[in-house]
Amino acid sequence: MIEDRFQKGTPAGAKQPGSNKVLTQEEQAQTRFRPSPYQPPCPAGIPPSIPPLPPPGGEPGYTELIQRILEQHGTMQQILSKMTELVTILGTAPKFEKEYYDTPQTIITVPTPLQPNSPDSFSVLPATPGYQSENIYAALERIATKITVINDGTVTLFVISSPEGKTWSSENTILTGEARTFWNVWELRLRSPLAGVIGPPTTGGVYRVTERDYWLAYSKVIASSSPGGFTPIALASVTNTLQPLANTDILFTLTGARLTPTNTPCTFRVMVAMSNAGTFSAVIYNGVIPAQVVNFNVVPGPGLVANGLYAFDMLVHAGDIVDFQYTVTGGTILVLRVQELDSASA
Repeated sequence: MIEDRFQKGTPAGAKQPGSNKVLTQEEQAQTRFRPSPYQPPCPAGIPPSIPPLPPPGGEPGYTELIQRILEQHGTMQQILSKMTELVTILGTAPKFEKEYYDTPQTIITVPTPLQPNSPDSFSVLPATPGYQSENIYAALERIATKITVINDGTVTLFVISSPEGKTWSSENTILTGEARTFWNVWELRLRSPLAGVIGPPTTGGVYRVTERDYWLAYSKVIASSSPGGFTPIALASVTNTLQPLANTDILFTLTGARLTPTNTPCTFRVMVAMSNAGTFSAVIYNGVIPAQVVNFNVVPGPGLVANGLYAFDMLVHAGDIVDFQYTVTGGTILVLRVQELDSASA
């Protein structure tokens, strides 16, 4: 029990433990706070922290209280002195890293669609494919305990990592809008199937590497990658342009190119307004001869109302090449815009 830890004193008239002597009331009071045999001794050079109470006869006066405070103060000074000696023996406090490996948006300079035969295959401008290096140790003379690669581009990134610059991991895949954390990293090497362009629009292989907490520092990345999507990609924009001949490919006639998706599967969101009524169609090429022509139906329909603004979504898969046609010759394309969206967030 707790009462056994300290001797509270022996009642007057009782015998002193281990002796036949009978204690008086005054002698009993003087032993009130005597430590028991079970209490560990104070460290050498440091006096007991609790001074004895004065004899009975009332609460201690100001003189006794001041004496206690001074004795306690002396004890704390000795403890602080000992702690200072200990810090001197152990050395200075550990230093926290003040420099972080934190890159801005960086482009993949040379497209490398196929995995190189060796981790030491580096890309060389203008056209030699290979890995692009992010060497943390060379920059900071230390490894990164935790580092994150963020894919800001429109194609998949492939990343390998090394803990000491000699052995390498297998390739890690980072999809568009996603981020992956690596641990204990000496160097990272990256590749992507397309070279990067920082926009608008941003396309191809674009990334960031950071030791900072990217969940807090890059809310834009979180917003664009949740629930798994990426920032929309502008693919086509036509405004106040004369319509080509009826039932001919509009974009190919006006620009010389059709639309190819950057990431598949995806969704093309199409907004269109024509100055005259007619039927608006999508033309899908995918190794099929002839191409598939499908109408965007409206209610009532299938034709568009002159000067009406419409929006359509269509699913696009790998290998699809897309254009559009209209059933009427003449008139004006008031607006025709196409954006590529991730199907999960469309």
